Amino acid sequence: MAGPRSFDPISIVERSYALQGTEREWIDRLVEAVAPAIGDGIVVYGFTYRWHGRDPQPAVFATGKPAWEHLVRVIAADYIAATVGTPKPCNTYSQQVAKLPSHMHGLDDKFFRPNGFVDVLGVHAFDPDGGLFLVSGLAEKRTLSARDTARWRRITAHMSTALRLRRRFEREAVEHDEAVLSPSGRLLHATGQAQESDARDRLRAAARAMDRARGPLRRSDPQEAIELWRALCNGRWSLVDRFESDGRRYVIAHPNEPSLLDLRGLSQREATVAAFAQLGQANKEIAYALGISASSVATYLASALRKLGLSSRAALAATSFGQRVEKAGDHFCTR
Repeated sequence: MAGPRSFDPISIVERSYALQGTEREWIDRLVEAVAPAIGDGIVVYGFTYRWHGRDPQPAVFATGKPAWEHLVRVIAADYIAATVGTPKPCNTYSQQVAKLPSHMHGLDDKFFRPNGFVDVLGVHAFDPDGGLFLVSGLAEKRTLSARDTARWRRITAHMSTALRLRRRFEREAVEHDEAVLSPSGRLLHATGQAQESDARDRLRAAARAMDRARGPLRRSDPQEAIELWRALCNGRWSLVDRFESDGRRYVIAHPNEPSLLDLRGLSQREATVAAFAQLGQANKEIAYALGISASSVATYLASALRKLGLSSRAALAATSFGQRVEKAGDHFCTR
């Protein structure tokens, strides 16, 4: 993979939250942003999906060669289903092939080389609502380092959070915002839960952290910058830019919790943490995705397991909790 300073992770995060246009146009913009990080890769396909039970159902395709669409649908869906529970945000076929179903073995000889590449890299962003998958052909086999994986875990957390937000905007007639802040973190307006004292403090801190991540730190220490900018604030809000006609920039806090309709007697936060854990996310990853502490994640998960009558994460993974089916005419997956 490219070195840590050969591309700007924050630029990919910023592009993720540029939500205008269709979902296909959004995917295309992300492909452009990710290309420098892939190095010699040739992006073949980008697509979004929604969960149907435990299986991914591709929703919108963009980029790539139309002749490959069926193959990509089959391969990527099998790959995602095979790796749920032990997911990685970025991986190559050569590194993962031993863990894949037998019918996916030998693709390097059957398909990759005849089409001019020897390996495939996949970037996978997902959450309890669905996800995004980018597939790239590589000119040579590649081994991803632990640093590569850690960096992509942060980037893909923002990608999936942004996808969830843009689908919420599509579903709802009006974009709901609960707070308006200056880039420096000054709270200018608050409604709903954002009026609470603790929430106001957290929103201010999150806006300041986002502004710092987008400053000189993005180049001097990209890893620290991406660590500062959490995917959500306090498990509830996505922070997104809004520009006024005079060019002035504001930071808008939009509610963006995962869509969980059947909470099984759990609180919203307990159900959200349990849904992420069932997908194989570690406590630190869930904490980053939700913008809460890892100790809080552990507490919520323990409470969820107790209420569900389960003894472990493994038991949670084996239950029907978290299985989703697509409702006709609905943009979100439900239990």
